[in-house]
Amino acid sequence: MKTTVKRMFACLFMVSGAISHAEMELLAPDGKRVLLKDDMTWQYLEEAITPGSPDRYAYLNVAFIDEKAASCRLGLRMRNGLADGIDSIVLRFSAFTKDDILYETISKGFHSLKPTNTQHQEISFRGVPCSHIKTIRVHGGDRCSIGELNKFSDAPGQCLGKVSVEASDKISIYKHYSEKASPPPGSAGGADDSTR
Repeated sequence: MKTTVKRMFACLFMVSGAISHAEMELLAPDGKRVLLKDDMTWQYLEEAITPGSPDRYAYLNVAFIDEKAASCRLGLRMRNGLADGIDSIVLRFSAFTKDDILYETISKGFHSLKPTNTQHQEISFRGVPCSHIKTIRVHGGDRCSIGELNKFSDAPGQCLGKVSVEASDKISIYKHYSEKASPPPGSAGGADDSTR
């Protein structure tokens, strides 16, 4: 297992060499969340969790993709692993084409999601097939209503920090804290503006 994790981190560091000025959150093969920093270092994000303690994240993954000639429909699934219910969180999904051009940004909310429950939602990018989408960036989420966080909280990034975006073998998807829908980190279109 240690060899597999070492190989995974070696690959991630090679990929991160192409990514400048951006922190990226990934899921390791053992299920732990890892933050790759722009200074080529990394850290586990779940070090504070003790054995037997409840999960502290709402887990978002791609359940399916449905590719049509001129649209890309994604099924999204969120499982609430938090101790608090999610009254409301609205996430933004930005699709970038293979040329790192922002195609479209769609907002989708998850509401009234009790701890341990799962909720399904769908989004559609019209006018572009899934095979033409290079990556989808998940951002936004501010002004959520989860536990002590609510629409009056001045806590940029804290709502999104409660969401873990799981890697998908169906389509490239990742989470980033910047609200601006700039090109993916390290792309020719420009550097990302946020390192939170």
